Amino acid sequence: MGFIDYSGTKEDCFEEVVDYARSLKEEEKHRLRVQNNKKWLEEALNDKRYSELSLEEQLKQIITKYRQLILLKDELIENNDLFSNLDFNVLWSDFGIYIITSHIKPFNLENEKRDKYYKTFMEKVFKFQNSTPVEVHYDSICNNKRYQKYFRNTFEIIGEKNFWKLIANGCNKKQDKLDTFLTTYKALSCLLGYYFYSSLEPDDDTWQNSINVEQEAINSIREEYKNDKIFDISYSRLKNPLYYGENEANIDNWMQEGISEGKNNIETAIEAKKPLILSSKQEFHREHFDELISKENIEDYIEACKILYECNIPENVSELFVKLIEKLIDINKTIAKFNDVYIPDMYQFNEYYIPETLLLSATYVEYAYAEIGDKIIKENEHEVVSAINKLILAINCKIDEIYKYASIEAKAKAKALDSIISQNGYVDPKYSIN
Repeated sequence: MGFIDYSGTKEDCFEEVVDYARSLKEEEKHRLRVQNNKKWLEEALNDKRYSELSLEEQLKQIITKYRQLILLKDELIENNDLFSNLDFNVLWSDFGIYIITSHIKPFNLENEKRDKYYKTFMEKVFKFQNSTPVEVHYDSICNNKRYQKYFRNTFEIIGEKNFWKLIANGCNKKQDKLDTFLTTYKALSCLLGYYFYSSLEPDDDTWQNSINVEQEAINSIREEYKNDKIFDISYSRLKNPLYYGENEANIDNWMQEGISEGKNNIETAIEAKKPLILSSKQEFHREHFDELISKENIEDYIEACKILYECNIPENVSELFVKLIEKLIDINKTIAKFNDVYIPDMYQFNEYYIPETLLLSATYVEYAYAEIGDKIIKENEHEVVSAINKLILAINCKIDEIYKYASIEAKAKAKALDSIISQNGYVDPKYSIN
């Protein structure tokens, strides 16, 4: 890069210098990301060897961890009446789908590439021969509300986590069994995320945040289980509607089923005689709420939050909605402030984190307004509080990311400007030639 042309005339090459300085910063940013992600994996698995593996060796470790998980699963369901009324093969296959899709999603791949990873892992790595075809899964997850609800309530971290609760109950109050299963899954999850990161080299660490949030949610089950807790599970919600479609009436009425189950519990539980929510309350405008959610932007999510806040709900939940609204406003302002220097990837937040948290909260409000009893409401309240806290944490991390990368961009421009000024002869007086 020259600052003087062949005629001896100085060139105006500020943009080239900016590009050069930016490329150096990008290289430094990439080096730091590699270093930080290696450190993350080492700390997550408490073993430095995994971060030094080649892609092929990483894949072998993923297969090993998955086979260990199968052995633990087989040991868990053997002669266990808890699983006798379930087609656990279908459930386990769907768990495999959840593992793959949840770890691919943060990378925002084109459909063709995404589907290729799905097929490779389901057929060649996990070796499911009769699992749901990739086209059927993604079409159903987008267009089939019953299928969406099944995956959300069974596997996803923001839902009811029925699969994880089933595994916990199946351990028959043996904490070491649950710890081994969850620890093995954690290793599989971290290795899988790191494998996709190493293969795809994304520009951000959304994938890592997703795994961290998932692990926090799963660990909450581990902590609750230490108190010899037996989780309440609706077994009908563990049935994939693609395979139990003939019983559509029951599946479509999952919400009503939960309410009726709650009323039955009230009749038998001494403590559940008074509803948590009083009868005088602000009406919950569900149709308007769903319309706002469907727009998939932060401004409308803020308005949806306000609708939930205005409902008559316990004070501790209302306070969380206030914090969430403040954080959504903060991140919206931060994005606008640095829009000319850094555009963050908000796909996960707009498509998944925020709407799923708000939809879970809406379900809680509907349960509360149905006045089905303290026990059912309290269980849902715990899920909502946990989900909102995790979302607030994720938003804080994203705001930090925006400031960090905006700062890198600003430093690159400052360095380029300094180079141009210096080459024009304007330097620090102590270095000038008088």
